[in-house]
Amino acid sequence: MVDASQEDPLNAYRILRDELHLYSEELSNKSEIIVLNKIDLLEQEELNKLTKKFEKECGKVVKISAIQRNNIDEVLGNVVDYLNELEKIEQEQQIDDIEENDITDDEA
Repeated sequence: MVDASQEDPLNAYRILRDELHLYSEELSNKSEIIVLNKIDLLEQEELNKLTKKFEKECGKVVKISAIQRNNIDEVLGNVVDYLNELEKIEQEQQIDDIEENDITDDEA
């Protein structure tokens, strides 16, 4: 989550990503949901420019105003979708593991 009202939100995001990478490369390679918060404090033109900058560098961005509760459902929906996708991947990996064990057992 990035505070859209700060002086240079994109640079703040970059710094956060760099620090995350230094902490854990594996963690920094995981999927993310980029949320711009405090959009209620920006003029529409400024928000549009900022959104374009983020989308060009990072892909999809969700814009919210937590205090006004704008677009909170969109963030939650993205989180639910992400968790469902992770669950699906985990189930597929478990099936692969079971099949691998069956093949190994048959060979023994």
